[in-house]
Order: sequence, then C-alpha cells, then structure tokens
Amino acid sequence: MEKLSRAQLESIARWIGAVTSHPDATAEQLEAVYEYVSTARLKDIAETAKALGY
Repeated sequence: MEKLSRAQLESIARWIGAVTSHPDATAEQLEAVYEYVSTARLKDIAETAKALGY
C-alpha cells in the first residue's frame, strides 16, 4: 500500500464526501467516482482531489 500523508487522505475524504453527498449527483457520476477510486492508485486519487480543490 502506498504511504500517503494525513493531508492527502483528508483531501481524498473531502472530495469523495462532497461528490457522494451532492444533491445533484447522478447515478452515472457516482458510478464513475466509484470506478475511479476502486482502480486508481492512491497517489493518483490524492492528486485528483487536490487538483479539484479538496
């Protein structure tokens, strides 16, 4: 397992939380996020979350 900093893990959690709790999130968007976080490397997910401002 890759070693991430606490800040990176918090960023991922904020991003996933924001997406999954957004009132306008569609099933397709939720499925896409699920597929991404299920298959991507943790470092890549952390970079995505950071790039999106989380």
